[in-house]
Amino acid sequence: MFSIIYTPTEGDAIQNFSRLFRQPQGCFLNIFDRDRVYDNLAQWGMADDIDYIVVTDGEEILGVGGILISVAKLVLTTLCAGIHPARTLPVVLDCGTDNHQLLNDELYLGLRRPRVRGQEYDEFVDNFVQSARKLYPKAYIHL
Repeated sequence: MFSIIYTPTEGDAIQNFSRLFRQPQGCFLNIFDRDRVYDNLAQWGMADDIDYIVVTDGEEILGVGGILISVAKLVLTTLCAGIHPARTLPVVLDCGTDNHQLLNDELYLGLRRPRVRGQEYDEFVDNFVQSARKLYPKAYIHL
C-alpha cells in the first residue's frame, strides 16, 4: 500500500514545495555559504541529540532539491526502524538546479543558479560530512 500512497504523494509535494512552504522542516545548506556549514548544522542540537541524518542534493529526484525528499525518508525510518522523529535531521545541500522551469519560477525557494558540479561540489559535500561527523559523532549519515 505504501507504493500507491507514498510515491505519488511525495512527488507532488516535492514539485510544489515552494508553493506549500510554511516553515523550515530541516537544515538547508547553500553551496555558496560553505563557511557557515558547521554553524548552521550546530543549530540543530547537541552531539547526543541526533541519531540519523538524511541528506539530499535533490538532483536525481525530479531535479528539484527539496527538503521533502529527506523528510519522507525519515518518516519511513521512523515507521520502519522506530527512530524517534525528534532525533533525526533532514538536510538539503543546495547546489543550484538545471531545471529551467524552477529557475524561472518566482516562488522557487532553492538556489537560483545553474547546478554546481565537479571539485567545488565535492568539497562542499566533504565539508558537510566532516562538520556533521564532528557535531553528531554517533549519528548515521544517509547520503
